[in-house]
Amino acid sequence: MKGREGAVAVFVRWPEPGQVMPELIRRLGAEAAAQLYDAFIGDLIAGMPLSSFEGYLYALDHVDEFRDRYKNVHVRSQQGVNEGRRLLACFEELLATHPLAVIVGSSMPDLHPRMWKSAFEMMERRDVVIGPTDRGGIYLLGMRKPFEVFRGIKWGTGTELATLLKNFERARLDYGFFPTRHKVEVYEDLPPLRRRLLRPMAPLTFATLQILGIGQETKEVG
Repeated sequence: MKGREGAVAVFVRWPEPGQVMPELIRRLGAEAAAQLYDAFIGDLIAGMPLSSFEGYLYALDHVDEFRDRYKNVHVRSQQGVNEGRRLLACFEELLATHPLAVIVGSSMPDLHPRMWKSAFEMMERRDVVIGPTDRGGIYLLGMRKPFEVFRGIKWGTGTELATLLKNFERARLDYGFFPTRHKVEVYEDLPPLRRRLLRPMAPLTFATLQILGIGQETKEVG
């Protein structure tokens, strides 16, 4: 583990029914939404040993329970009063012991380790790498140094990307874009996820969508 060239952190919270994926609860119910979110986390963590980077789980709550469940990754607590403070604290911690760090959200179970490698390769030439969502948010952020670029961001509004880019410009940072992706937030996001998903990419999510009967018209591959 000491020889790994960078760190990848996934931001998570405990899959408590009623506390995660609120927009999915309306269609799936609290238990099923939590079950699906739990599968997302499991698939992301399962991909970590496939990469050359050291894996971390940054938990908003239930840190000990996450440590008991996922013993093959480092589990740490998110620190800060808001999302921006928590991201900055995570980068400060990771970059104290690693040359590069990438943080990803937990709503994209098919974010394969090969994509993480591409982010690190981009950071060889950039200060910052950002992965935008098609709703104006972000799903991936990579840094060489813990830049303070999170001021003024209104989280959860779809304006995060625009504000971050303005902050990058003010700080005169050289930044690059990762491909724009679709973050899973509402029920209508699930059938497209099921259609593009291959079982080996995210087996827990694949199986959970199948159990819930989502995207049954999609031909199974793999």
